[in-house]
Amino acid sequence: MEDRTTVSRLFGASGIFYAGLIDEILPHLTTHEYLFLTDEFFREWQSTSDYNVARENQIVASELIDKAHLAAATALIRTRQWIKATCSAYDCQNLVAWASAARGLIESSGDTLDGLINIAGSIANAHQVISSAIRGYQSTRGLNFAEIEQVLDHYVLATWMRGPRSEVRKAKDNIEYVRALEPGVPKIVEFYHRICGLTHPSSSSIDYLYDVRETGLRLDVGRDGIEIDRLCNEFRDVLPDSLVFACNPALLILKVLHKFRMHPQLSELKKVKWSAIPAWVTIEKSLGG
Repeated sequence: MEDRTTVSRLFGASGIFYAGLIDEILPHLTTHEYLFLTDEFFREWQSTSDYNVARENQIVASELIDKAHLAAATALIRTRQWIKATCSAYDCQNLVAWASAARGLIESSGDTLDGLINIAGSIANAHQVISSAIRGYQSTRGLNFAEIEQVLDHYVLATWMRGPRSEVRKAKDNIEYVRALEPGVPKIVEFYHRICGLTHPSSSSIDYLYDVRETGLRLDVGRDGIEIDRLCNEFRDVLPDSLVFACNPALLILKVLHKFRMHPQLSELKKVKWSAIPAWVTIEKSLGG
């Protein structure tokens, strides 16, 4: 566990809260086992005498809920790892490691926001249909959650590739994920460009290694901590605010999934001030209060 002082220095009260909450719920999240049928097996089953629409809907609904849970859980775990990495680099006074970790956390936060922001609301809107399907109620109409699943598939499966923009597995450019955060995190794009300059082979990546004086230029390899603190002070709210968008979409999903009782019930989520999250008001109404 990293030093709380470092977490507070870099991420403020948000960091202390979210890091602690993730640490508390992680042991429960890892007790669940996911089961996803392959497309080949599913198609073969559809042509057998055992096939029926109610069972198909049950499979589709259950896999949808499991996929949402998996996405939320991995988003939180990934965020927790980036917090650790950023704090570790800060404690080691290693500027390039800190900039790399901070950059990773921001890109990860934007990816989570982009991929998961609407999932909790979409599932809440369809919770009655999903619940009926999971219980195996008879139906003559097959369910289709393609719109929700496509977003989840992009989040879980996306990778950098050269291909058509419509390809679900094609990841967006990193800056697109960062810009997704910009409305809620002022100055994040400027901060992102600054830390990218430190991690790319540019002049910014070596400027901090020397000190310019009236008598000349001298190498100075002890400036890492100074430069990190300077950036933290100049962009004081960027990392704490990014953390909010890295965690809240995933926490909202886990909260909504309590409705279906397929996954571990997380009493720790009672610590979250749901009323302070704008999306929760609409979600709560969809769930019936």
